[in-house]
Amino acid sequence: MSTIEERIALAKKEILDTSNIATFNRLYCFTTENINGYIDRFNLKGKSLLTVGSSSDQVLNAHFLGCKDITLIDINKFTKEFFYLKKAAIERLSYKQFFKFMSMEGTVIRNRKSFNKKTFNKIIEHIEDPESKHFWKEIVTNFEPKQIKKLFTPDVPFTYELKELNNYLQDEESYHKIKKTIKKLKPKFITANIYKYKLKRNYDNIFLSNIADYNDVDETYKLYNRLKDNINAGGAILIAYLYGPNYMSATRKINDIEKTEKKFSDAHTFQIRGREDIELRIRENSPASWYLASTPDELLVYRKK
Repeated sequence: MSTIEERIALAKKEILDTSNIATFNRLYCFTTENINGYIDRFNLKGKSLLTVGSSSDQVLNAHFLGCKDITLIDINKFTKEFFYLKKAAIERLSYKQFFKFMSMEGTVIRNRKSFNKKTFNKIIEHIEDPESKHFWKEIVTNFEPKQIKKLFTPDVPFTYELKELNNYLQDEESYHKIKKTIKKLKPKFITANIYKYKLKRNYDNIFLSNIADYNDVDETYKLYNRLKDNINAGGAILIAYLYGPNYMSATRKINDIEKTEKKFSDAHTFQIRGREDIELRIRENSPASWYLASTPDELLVYRKK
């Protein structure tokens, strides 16, 4: 585990890097998965969860549904710092203010007021984790909002999408619900590559998001077989979130789900409405071909008896 000063130095290097090459040090500001479309299918209330996801949205949505014991494992070194920033933002900002500050609104960053210094400074003082507070004070003191946004991947859903992808953001009532309980949310953090890390305990559920996109089927299969030993009876592993073949297909390494199912013989798949469906449904006056191109997302899931 690196020290906070090492993480600050790494963040500054990432911001100042002019190559514009995406790295595992880039955070996801929000999920790009339709978490709201699948999370109800897992037994989370009062249970334990291990999840990847530097956006922390998997953690926030699971907490929203009553998950009590959450561990976030991610290769990104700034995951803990971003979680505590996001938590403080929920605690201190209204529903509209939260979107105005946190959402960049698409790949071209349409929301120029996101990560503005005035709101940043208001939130920083309420970050409960001392290391995270120090991290963001250093970043905000030394960089402008446009530069700070370089810590994040450019794939940012629009606000209308975020409301459909996340159950804690779907409306003001949901936001106020998590606002009342988030103080109790204290996840554990592991900074590691889950493909190489040996877990030290068991969980009721494990969410692997779409990390299978970045490894071949054999490596994902090895991880899946190893993690089966770390799942409690009656628990489940979300092995892979597969975006529809017309969306982000260039990175989809196990997109032939029929062939994959033969290898993952004791797992099953199910379809949910994908982000592409949400985008196309909202677009007005879109050609019919846009809608015909829309395809559902799929999940590959193992349930332990």
